[in-house]
Amino acid sequence: MNKPVTIAMLGTGIVPKDVLAEMQRWGFPVKFIEVPTTMLHTPDQVVDCIRQAVEGDDTIQLRDTDLDVLAHYLHDLRQGKLYIFDPETDEVVVSAVTYSVLPNGRYVIPWTDESISDLLTYPKSYLKTPQGKVRFDDVEELFFGGVKAFVSARTSQAAP
Repeated sequence: MNKPVTIAMLGTGIVPKDVLAEMQRWGFPVKFIEVPTTMLHTPDQVVDCIRQAVEGDDTIQLRDTDLDVLAHYLHDLRQGKLYIFDPETDEVVVSAVTYSVLPNGRYVIPWTDESISDLLTYPKSYLKTPQGKVRFDDVEELFFGGVKAFVSARTSQAAP
C-alpha cells in the first residue's frame, strides 16, 4: 500500500513516469509503487490532492494534553481488571489496572503498550469494574509533554 503523499505526488505528475524507470534502474524499489491511472491537470486538483495527503488522518497525530485529566485521575483512583483480547494470538491477557472515570464518562487508563489503543476496542476486550464489564468503542492517547501517559476511552453503548 502506498503512502498518501506518494500517491499524490505521482498522481499530479510532479514525478514523471520515465523518472520512475530511471529510479528503478538505480536500485530504488519502484516496483512496489502504484502509479495512479488518472492524472490531475488543474492546479486546484493538484493542491487538493496534496492537501488531502498531507492533512489526512494517516499523517496527523494530535497530542492531547490536559492537566485536569491528571488531577482528576489522581483524586479518583479505582481498581479493576483489564481483559485485553489479542486477535493475532486469539488470547486474552488479564492485568490489574488503576483507572479513573472523568465527569464526561470517559475512562482514563494508564498507557502501557503501543497496541493497547487498538486492542481496547475489540469486542472481547473489556475493563472489569465492581459495577460490571465496561467495553470501549473509541480510544484517544493522552500526552504529558512528549510522553504518552494515558488512554482516554469512551464506553460502548452495549456492554453486556
